[in-house]
Amino acid sequence: PWESWEHPYILSQPPVWFHEVLHPDGTPYRQAEVELIRRLTGKQ
Repeated sequence: PWESWEHPYILSQPPVWFHEVLHPDGTPYRQAEVELIRRLTGKQ
């Protein structure tokens, strides 16, 4: 099972969350990743 099943992240988010682009508050985990997605999709 996933580590979070046995040790839920209830007090804080882990430093890197492998399948999310944005934190719950809408800020990006990695700005470079957001910029890459924008370039690939043609979005600004």
